[in-house]
Amino acid sequence: MIFPIDGLMAQVCSPPLRQGVLDRFYNDTSESLNLTENIEISARFVDLSRSDGSDYFENISFSMGEKVIMAEQALYFQSTGFAEASGSVSYSDRNIFIASEYAEIDTVSESISFIETEFDLSNPSAIGRSGRLTINNAGLLDIENAFFTTCVEEIPFWSINASRLNLNTQEGIGRASNLSLRLKNIPLLYLPSLSFPISNQRKTGFLMPAFGNSQKLGTNISFPFYLNLSENYDLILSPGYISEYGSTLEGQYRHLISSGELDLSWQLINDQISETNRYVSELNFNFNIKNFTLNGNIENFSDQNYYEDFYTSRNMVATPYIKDNIHLSGHFGNWHFNAQAFQNTIINPLDEFASISSSSHQNHDESLIPSLSLIGFRSFGGIFYDHFSELSYFEDYDNILRFDSTHSLSSAINLSGINITPSYLYRLTNYHNEILDINRNASVASIEINARFRKNLSRSLDQIIEPKILIVQSDISNQEDIPLIDSSLAELNYLSIFNPFRFVGADIVLPRDDLVLGISTEIFQNSSKREILSGTFALASRKPFEDESNLSVDNDYIIELNSQFTSTFRAQFSRRWNEADATATQTVARIIYNANEQTYFSLGYSQRDQFLNQLTLASVFPMLNGSFFSKIAYDFENSESLEKRVGWQYNGCCWGLGIEYYNYISQRNGDQDDGFRIQFFLTGLINNRSNLITNLIGNGVR
Repeated sequence: MIFPIDGLMAQVCSPPLRQGVLDRFYNDTSESLNLTENIEISARFVDLSRSDGSDYFENISFSMGEKVIMAEQALYFQSTGFAEASGSVSYSDRNIFIASEYAEIDTVSESISFIETEFDLSNPSAIGRSGRLTINNAGLLDIENAFFTTCVEEIPFWSINASRLNLNTQEGIGRASNLSLRLKNIPLLYLPSLSFPISNQRKTGFLMPAFGNSQKLGTNISFPFYLNLSENYDLILSPGYISEYGSTLEGQYRHLISSGELDLSWQLINDQISETNRYVSELNFNFNIKNFTLNGNIENFSDQNYYEDFYTSRNMVATPYIKDNIHLSGHFGNWHFNAQAFQNTIINPLDEFASISSSSHQNHDESLIPSLSLIGFRSFGGIFYDHFSELSYFEDYDNILRFDSTHSLSSAINLSGINITPSYLYRLTNYHNEILDINRNASVASIEINARFRKNLSRSLDQIIEPKILIVQSDISNQEDIPLIDSSLAELNYLSIFNPFRFVGADIVLPRDDLVLGISTEIFQNSSKREILSGTFALASRKPFEDESNLSVDNDYIIELNSQFTSTFRAQFSRRWNEADATATQTVARIIYNANEQTYFSLGYSQRDQFLNQLTLASVFPMLNGSFFSKIAYDFENSESLEKRVGWQYNGCCWGLGIEYYNYISQRNGDQDDGFRIQFFLTGLINNRSNLITNLIGNGVR
């Protein structure tokens, strides 16, 4: 029987054997065969009466969902379940496109073999050629005489030539036998076998080596090896060598479970100078089980000079102390409890300035400090009750047990859009050990008045104005004998200026007879809600205060301006000062242009009396098919550079390269170190992209 089907499309459901076996060709590799799934068949011409028992098709197309095979001609032998296609044969699904002039289809083994093919993978983007390519319904590609690369250039930057290549699109792994790795078609490496990732899925194997050189460390190199132990935990081991010190071993273990995650990292150095093993380790974890959360950060190191000797960041060198903490919290309705323990280990003792506005416990090593706290609130009609209690034990402060409890009552009154909130707060703090038992009582009465006004400036712009007034009066019992354990001045900002307590911690309660005035405004596009301009102005007229430790507070002032000129360009300015405390006086100004990862510019100025007078410039812009980046931090107080970084990074479809030169203050005495680092990767062969620019933008202006 011979008949044309010119343009006819047949919809086949639960197909008979003849269409059913053809259906099996197009089953997606990620699924098992399902012969009841719809298949669409179209052909220009069909002959089902040939003498050799075969069925003949011209310009045939089979499709089942996203899987399609097409050919100019096809023969199907029902007796053997074998078919062959010729003339512009193509196969496509969501993972691969294959083009060939001839294909053999075996419906028994459910596989298709293409002769002299070109193929294109979609994830990751990769291309290849082969003498013979066989694909089956399990997602396996068996390729003979293969050529494979992720580059689209006529002469690719890198490629693999192999006598046999197996690509598993389900596992995301490729395996090559008798292969040569070529750069610009020049043989670089011959190997009997190699496995490599062909997707973003993780796979055990070597990552790209890291190389660098600096005055402080000399030449340093590491060879990271990735172990994919399971789908929810893995390990990176990175042996290396630092010429000025000796061999190193870095590692990172990550473990993910349904209720949380754990991350353990370490660095071990066999120091030839001190003839000791020096190390640093850090454990981070976070778990959530029903109403409970457990998290923590625990860091340990061999000696205080470790960070100064081995880290290449001025921020880490300047870090005063490491704070280890474990925190357990839970909530039941409106009540929350916290159990925590923390310990400070000093790396770099704080200077005279820092000790003025920081708590004393940040300036020396401490034993573990455990504490328990309870937080809750209730409402009774229009009255709101808030509660906070904390019990802490300080071994290093004569075994003092401190109990701090705060109770407050407030109400919210709305008068024609003006909100009035009167409140009364009572705070009891007790210090107890074998020789002392001290109570301090504090009562604070306040009235807060605020309003919100919205004004239409034009057809496209709206403005919101929010004035705010706070009146505070306090009565505090004698606190001259209270030990100073962990209290410090709160960072001056718009939130803290309206806080009834000017100090953080329980040891100092500031006597208050204050009037605080503030106003904030925002201008924004009424269609997109994008902020164009915002400003905050506040002043606090305070009762002057000074205690025996020279902690003093007087009037506070705040001015803050933020402008978002466009979606990519913004500017910020803030000025905060206190008439009695010069260390609270600070100025920050920034302009930032951030179009994308390849175009970025920021200029920032930071000034803080007696401490900081610094300019920071960071930029990224396209250059030589890559990105040039730089960062400069300059200290006007000492007329010296704090940090300089400059480099170039290229992230292409085939390969990537990052080169960076850096110079920064590496010692607490002000000595500087300079060096360089190099990062390199081959896209699709080793998934280890450079992140030099990402780090620069993330840390842009400090």
